[in-house]
Amino acid sequence: LKSSMTHGWPAPPIRMATGIATGISLLVVCELRVARRYAVTANALDAAGIAILFSTFFAAHTLWKLINAPTTFALLALVTATAVMLSIRRASLFIATLGLLGGFSTPALISTGENNPIGLFGYLFVLNAGLGWVAYRKRWPLLTAASLLFTTLYQWGWVDRFLTSGQLPLAIGIFLVFPVLSFASLIFGERRASATDESHAPSQWERIFARSASIAAALPLAFAVYLATVPAYGGRFALLFGFLLVLDIGLAAIALFRGPQWLHLAGAAAAAVTWVSWLYQSDGPQAWPWVLILIAPFVALYLATPWIAERLKRPLTGNGSTDRAAYAAPVLLFAFPVLVAVEPRVASPFMMFGALLTMLVACAWFA
Repeated sequence: LKSSMTHGWPAPPIRMATGIATGISLLVVCELRVARRYAVTANALDAAGIAILFSTFFAAHTLWKLINAPTTFALLALVTATAVMLSIRRASLFIATLGLLGGFSTPALISTGENNPIGLFGYLFVLNAGLGWVAYRKRWPLLTAASLLFTTLYQWGWVDRFLTSGQLPLAIGIFLVFPVLSFASLIFGERRASATDESHAPSQWERIFARSASIAAALPLAFAVYLATVPAYGGRFALLFGFLLVLDIGLAAIALFRGPQWLHLAGAAAAAVTWVSWLYQSDGPQAWPWVLILIAPFVALYLATPWIAERLKRPLTGNGSTDRAAYAAPVLLFAFPVLVAVEPRVASPFMMFGALLTMLVACAWFA
């Protein structure tokens, strides 16, 4: 086939038909009983069939212009699903990894350059869910780690190329939904393991799964810091700090009820950095006096969480430093002298000093 293509002999439809026939033939032959006597070779040929189908459909769309983008997307998604099913059937991490690479490369390979975030991240959500299910069922943490990496690359690539202030609510939803999916998959996998073995103790694989889910939960903090540094996004301060508050509450809850506790400390550090960045880059007259209302929940959260932890008998001292997240509350009070320096309406001091006094009393009570 390669030789004939070099000489330009077969027409593009014949090339596509040859590639499809070869890929499907390999998959069918490897399902025969005689082929399964040579499992390693059969798995390698299955992977070859998957790779041939991926390359054929991509070439048919990009090089030969025989099929349009939606059809190509559907065909490549079908090949990915086939790879996932074969990886389970044959217990082959190699086939699963090939399916993962093909699945995540599909949107990039057939991209039209148009902004379609719902289609893109809807596809990635389904792909993450399917690969997560395979990963927990077969104990392949590599799949979840690679899925997290590629999803993050797609998120930030979309932010860099397409994000506008009008799409900020959608972007926030995109950065929230994938951590929720990661922890839902983790909890489902743990319950499944516990149901099959009542005396089940966490294995090395499960610890890796938990570590990947924790990283997925903390990654959106970087997006909050980024939004604070861009005035066009930081101008929508209610969305920004609402998003950050939801993240910090979620991380505090995870730290309290299942760990790791460093997530709470990460949330506290990100809150301080986000407020500093926002006041330096994005604060404007329209934020007064809402800034006083927005900072209060963060101060309350970091003062209340250690108190709640003690009442629940889950003290935040597991890593020797997680209890220090409470220091974020008084640190955030730096916003008040900054406001005195930059906000002319602080010349009427009652509102600002009233809010400051309330928060200082709360910090003193906690101390």
